[in-house]
Amino acid sequence: MKTELEQKLVQKYPKIFINYGKSPQESCMAFGFEHRDGWYLLIDMLCASIQFYLDQTPNIPQVHADQVKEKFGSLRFYFSGGDD
Repeated sequence: MKTELEQKLVQKYPKIFINYGKSPQESCMAFGFEHRDGWYLLIDMLCASIQFYLDQTPNIPQVHADQVKEKFGSLRFYFSGGDD
């Protein structure tokens, strides 16, 4: 994904993308978003929904993106935190 689009997501959802830019030993987000620009809007809507839910629901651990990539033509969004 283009760097400017990555930065928009990271700035808009800093709690979700807290691992962005860390070393590869700490997080796969060190490699950034591993997909094409066409996924931007879907990821933006996904993160908006996740963060809204977390902000409205107490006692749920914050979701942190561990890796966001395209594989076999589908989007993979690996995360930690949240609820069932």
